Amino acid sequence: MNMHAFVYKVSNNIAPFTSLGPNMDVSHLCHHPLCMNSSHLNLENRLTNNIRKTCFRNRQCVGHDTHPDCMF
Repeated sequence: MNMHAFVYKVSNNIAPFTSLGPNMDVSHLCHHPLCMNSSHLNLENRLTNNIRKTCFRNRQCVGHDTHPDCMF
């Protein structure tokens, strides 16, 4: 398990070793892979998480439907 997923689960009262579901990821809204700030983490589907890579490359958030925007 990734440490940021562990931090997300604990901060959201989810048992640490509970599965988040298929194709679900804990995303870094700030794009810093070592960040452990729970307010920078978001549970979302893998597609949304992968779209964030485009935001990071372009240094501009393209929007993510019902999910929070990226942090820069």
